[in-house]
Amino acid sequence: MAFILIRDTEVAASFLKFKIEINNEDIGKLAQGEEKAFTLPEEESVLQIKQFGSKSNKLVVNDGDYIEISNASWFFWEFIGLFIMGSIVSSFEGPAEWIGYALVIVGYFVFNYFVESIKITKRNKE
Repeated sequence: MAFILIRDTEVAASFLKFKIEINNEDIGKLAQGEEKAFTLPEEESVLQIKQFGSKSNKLVVNDGDYIEISNASWFFWEFIGLFIMGSIVSSFEGPAEWIGYALVIVGYFVFNYFVESIKITKRNKE
């Protein structure tokens, strides 16, 4: 029993590998543009992808499924928000500027911990 994962080449943070979890257990990693088959421990298992604090939606996978990894639909707007926040913080002076940048960076990671910034979907094999 196995399923196939394909990682879209346009996924953000493409220089890092995704951690693949089945039923909350690590089963491997996946690099940008890579297509790889993974063995299922059970006939019906729950798949989730994680990377550097970000996570995907949970998806029930079965034998023979073809799964695509991409960005969540709102992900572009997150980066626009970071740019705007960075522009605002750059107007600060002295230590307030560096504290502001630190808060923007910490806020980015905290935000991504609580939301699903990676999307996994089943698709037909081409």
